[in-house]
Amino acid sequence: MERRKKRQWNKEEIRALRQHLKLTQAKLAGELGTRQQTISEWEKGMYRPRGASATLLSIIAERSGFDYEAVRGDKKTNYVAGYDKVRKLERNQELVIYSKNHPELGQREIGQKFGITRQRVHQILKSEKRREK
Repeated sequence: MERRKKRQWNKEEIRALRQHLKLTQAKLAGELGTRQQTISEWEKGMYRPRGASATLLSIIAERSGFDYEAVRGDKKTNYVAGYDKVRKLERNQELVIYSKNHPELGQREIGQKFGITRQRVHQILKSEKRREK
């Protein structure tokens, strides 16, 4: 019997695999015989799957044609990249709404609140004005 190499799963790979399979955390937990909370903790990076769970994830990944190597390093699967893009858009919308609700604040103060530069705030607000036209 062929011995599988032990894989150290990280949070990005687990989320990307689940999304590749088009499963919710609860459904993946059911397939693995674990709790939904465990899947959530793996995806948050609080814990890593080990033992039988890690082996099952590797088998599922191989049989589903999942390319978990594409998630390593700077490369991301379409699922993870898509999620990042949505989060960025949500943050930008939140910034625009915040700036409208706080007209007394300058771009520098708004940038400090959101952890970005004044120049980036300016770019976001400028692109929003173009979109509104």
